[in-house]
Amino acid sequence: MDSEYLKTFVTLAKEKNYTQVADSLYISQSSITKRIQKIEKQLGVNLFNRNTKSVELSKYGYIYLEYAEKILQLEQECLKKIDQAVVHDNSLIIGSIPSIGQYGISKEITNFIKDTGVEIKIITEPSGKLENLLHSNQCDFAFIREVKDRK
Repeated sequence: MDSEYLKTFVTLAKEKNYTQVADSLYISQSSITKRIQKIEKQLGVNLFNRNTKSVELSKYGYIYLEYAEKILQLEQECLKKIDQAVVHDNSLIIGSIPSIGQYGISKEITNFIKDTGVEIKIITEPSGKLENLLHSNQCDFAFIREVKDRK
């Protein structure tokens, strides 16, 4: 089901007025009618009791409203999670030994940030600790000195 149709249904269920819904959603009253009719056809029931002066939810409309609101809420939560993941995908955690500055890497990292817009967090730790951060996925990559195998 198209979330715009669900928004239209939920808005009409709350406002109970086609004109107000049309104004708030910036669509025509006939578009609202078509959307509601499409949902009703799909479900095989009337969601509203209509007369010339008002529109009220039917018993099926009350049931559908409960789930439509949950679906819209879940969609918002999903979009928020995806947005957070995209932000995380556009970031790097770099581990570095304290003496990284003497190798000229800082300038390269700065240029990389300017060129790509990637957000970078730098963790400064001794090589052994950085190796552990790499193994536990708390660091994307690291500039370290040779570390003895500790197996």
